[in-house]
Amino acid sequence: AGYVREHPLTVQFGGPPATVMDATSSMEEDVFRTGAIAMVIVAAILVLSFGDLLFPLVSLIPLGMAIVWSMTFAQGVWGSVAFVTAALPTALIGIGIDYALHIRATRLEFRGDAPHAVWQRVYGRVGQPLLISMLTSAAAFASLLVARMWALRQLGAVGALALVLIFVLCVSTMPVLLDWRDRVGLRRRGVSTRWIGRLAHKAV
Repeated sequence: AGYVREHPLTVQFGGPPATVMDATSSMEEDVFRTGAIAMVIVAAILVLSFGDLLFPLVSLIPLGMAIVWSMTFAQGVWGSVAFVTAALPTALIGIGIDYALHIRATRLEFRGDAPHAVWQRVYGRVGQPLLISMLTSAAAFASLLVARMWALRQLGAVGALALVLIFVLCVSTMPVLLDWRDRVGLRRRGVSTRWIGRLAHKAV
């Protein structure tokens, strides 16, 4: 007894139950932490590239909503998020931001058109490529539904669902969000990308 009082012991739970609990807690934290870090990095790149202080907000609103809904779907159906699915939000931010970028670039091409016709021309130009891009990416994720491991099946279902939601939300909300963004302003000079054209010219 005297030795124990002089040398206190630290007791911790161990074994498989403790390992599973630690892994589950870590994954739930990582989903939000890594996703938030990815959003901050993407937003910073967009601001530096375009000099547009509001476009990151406009583009990340539908993207974030789709990711949250898809992860909530995984939690509701399976009761937990698998290890591989926990990394999905970061990947989806990198994939899904392309929809907003293509819509914005095409909108700038037709900014001189009448307001009632501009979005018809925008989606007439990029609607099909965006739709095909979403379908091919979602199909690749959906192929995981035949995997024997439940974690991979969850990854496939959540990834396919998230890409469909990102596409639907971007296409349906971008006209309103970008028109609002144009009325507010807050632009500065962005980073020029003419050097890419010069490199391409030299390579020809």
